[in-house]
Amino acid sequence: MLKASQTDNDGRVETTNRGRTLPIKDTIEKVRGYNTLTIYRMEASPYWYVRYYEDQKIYRRSTKQENKRDAIKAAQEFFAEIKLAKMNRLPVTKRSGFELCARGLLKENKARMERGELSKTKQEYDEARLENDLLPYFKKFEVAEIDYKALSGYLTYINTAERKLSTNSLKVHVSHIKTILKYAQRIGVITASARNLGQAHFAAVGAPVDTPFVGLPEDSSFAATFLKNGLTLDRDRVEAEAVEAGRALIGRHPDIDTVVLECTNLPPYKPALERALGLPVFDVLDLLRGFHARLIAAGGGRTAAGEQASGRSETARRR
Repeated sequence: MLKASQTDNDGRVETTNRGRTLPIKDTIEKVRGYNTLTIYRMEASPYWYVRYYEDQKIYRRSTKQENKRDAIKAAQEFFAEIKLAKMNRLPVTKRSGFELCARGLLKENKARMERGELSKTKQEYDEARLENDLLPYFKKFEVAEIDYKALSGYLTYINTAERKLSTNSLKVHVSHIKTILKYAQRIGVITASARNLGQAHFAAVGAPVDTPFVGLPEDSSFAATFLKNGLTLDRDRVEAEAVEAGRALIGRHPDIDTVVLECTNLPPYKPALERALGLPVFDVLDLLRGFHARLIAAGGGRTAAGEQASGRSETARRR
């Protein structure tokens, strides 16, 4: 293994400290589909490191992972964190958790206000509540840490003898927190045709009407086969189109942490999308598996009894 070295006055070669922190050449590897995102090893640490170059800046961090596959996943999460922080103009050198999501929602709501979708009064009240109450308490929390105990502690924190809040006021605070947590679990959709999916469809299934989505191109190989009744399928090309659509979706909305495939012809490309995006992807097959599991759990006893009765009837007929 090569090491950076220096020669002392006696002609002896010694390893420099700087050499131990340089990337080991044979371990440097770009994470496919993530621009300049790169992982590497160095002699000074047992862990893989990740670095990313953008806007003339280099971001780097230890993945805290010795396994290469786990390191790649950690690198992809680092990439998503950088993108989300830059979108909300927050520092990318420190994970902000609740604050990161809260400010992302605030920015989105300001845009909604400018479009006339949200009243200025509500926006101002929400911003004041965030700055004066929510962030002073939850600033250092990760989203996953906010449970019933944390919420109860917050209500005690704001409902003091000097500031006795009504039940309705407390409900407003709880509702605001729930909205932020819901924003933190951002879902994006890949659909067969963007022109045929709209707010009415999302509203009909109880999803946010502003759910981000992207459609496969109308001149794509996918469209030629599935939308225009083509007789052949170029699977590799369709897979590449699906991955490209997924990357476009994440590029426009880096806060997305889960992807849903709307079209029933897209499930075969789920593994490729998960590898390329580094995010969980769900499709209609997951829905059916979940429904089937709940059905069996709810009626398993009756199903078993029915099978036994059927077996007895068959035996009786044979006799």
